[in-house]
Amino acid sequence: ELKRYEEAITAFDKALSLKPDYAEAWSNKGATLNELKRYEEAIAHFDRALSLKPDYAEALSNKGIVLNELKRYEEAIAHYERALTLKPDYAEAWSNKGVTLNHLKRYEEAIAHYERALSLKPEIDWAHGELLHAKMKICSWDHYQ
Repeated sequence: ELKRYEEAITAFDKALSLKPDYAEAWSNKGATLNELKRYEEAIAHFDRALSLKPDYAEALSNKGIVLNELKRYEEAIAHYERALTLKPDYAEAWSNKGVTLNHLKRYEEAIAHYERALSLKPEIDWAHGELLHAKMKICSWDHYQ
């Protein structure tokens, strides 16, 4: 959260040296590697987390974020869908899928996903802007004042 990524990686490596089967540390290190744009390494870390904990919705969604960055949109959507099957109230997966749908110009679907995410967790502040932007692309002015 402090954007001290190298220190975070060192801390995750220490945790993993103590507990190599710690799926959350693998996933969190993957998220940190994503922030550093080390995408292939991030994917490998999410895969390791998922091999330890196959029903780990957060790792699935976070891997989807990396796949989206790599413009592997259909794979990203599949990961979000799997995460949402496991955890239907996972607001971040709804909003992340909305981002990918937006990239694919599937605006109405993206809007529905942003709205679902915000209904579950209104404090995802960036999703409000994404929702408005997607609505503007299809000239949907309802609830816009």
